[in-house]
Amino acid sequence: MFSQVRVGNAAKNMETTQPDWRAVERSPEFRELVRRRKAFLVPITIFWATFFLTYLLLAALAPELMGERVLGVSLGFLLSVAQVLMTWLVGPRSSRSDATRCSAVGSA
Repeated sequence: MFSQVRVGNAAKNMETTQPDWRAVERSPEFRELVRRRKAFLVPITIFWATFFLTYLLLAALAPELMGERVLGVSLGFLLSVAQVLMTWLVGPRSSRSDATRCSAVGSA
């Protein structure tokens, strides 16, 4: 099914059909994508949450330890920078690999 779309003076045909989402969900490629995503997200979420909660507990219960100098700066500062770096490094990596896998599922 095609419909006419007017752009300026020109008319262009555009396909308006929707994919069969139930068939996509049942496909082996999609199931593999979900499995791999879960295999990545669960461990990284557990690690990140543990790291962050440890940071918070140390900040609240051991401020003298967090104030210790390591490499010229406080341990608290180093741990906060490590948290930000983990987010910056893991986020784009996950998005990039998900986009590659999603395009493979979409073309199958």
